[in-house]
Amino acid sequence: MLRAEQVTKTFTRKHGPVTALDHVSLDIKDEEFVAIIGPSGSGKSTLLLALGGMSAPSEGTVTCNGDAVYTWGVAERANWRAKQVGFVFQAFNLVPYLTVYENVSVGLALSGEKDVTDAKILPLLEKMKIADRKDHIPSELSVGQQQRVALARALVKNPSIILADEPTGNLDPETGGEVMDIIKQQHQSGKTVVVITHDPHIAQMAQRKIRIVDGKIVDNR
Repeated sequence: MLRAEQVTKTFTRKHGPVTALDHVSLDIKDEEFVAIIGPSGSGKSTLLLALGGMSAPSEGTVTCNGDAVYTWGVAERANWRAKQVGFVFQAFNLVPYLTVYENVSVGLALSGEKDVTDAKILPLLEKMKIADRKDHIPSELSVGQQQRVALARALVKNPSIILADEPTGNLDPETGGEVMDIIKQQHQSGKTVVVITHDPHIAQMAQRKIRIVDGKIVDNR
């Protein structure tokens, strides 16, 4: 279970402090599919990063199965993310000079896997319908193909938690639907899924919707 307890995140800006999260508390059960919704600038992405061990709260705690994530050392937290958490970013964050195959293999290698082989990568590329592009670099791919590579990189290590920030935000409806089908299949296979979205159709796929406005949860059901 992922849990946030009274999590506050404040950033220092030239004009003064800005509170992105304001005493947010929530539980996300194992194998649950949760959508986080709300207007732009409401704190959704900040919450996702906090839950994934990438941005320490200014106040409050984040726990995974009872362990306080931000009491771990930097290396321990990075190892947890590498093995257990699959991040999918709207901006893809692919390495521009690596091929599709190499970008996906990076996700596997970072998890500590020493046996980075075709057998572990090519079936996933086939599933993502990008096997024929395995030797291409990101700039040679369509936007939809780049998102599939980013999703494959997150899934290749078989994480127990998938955190996706607007995974269909840059995609046409058909491609976005295909990406969400893959994410839904991951949930059905027993993974915990948290998706940030502006799309009400995607939000309806989730078991629960958490709405954030001005850094506060205003609905959680």
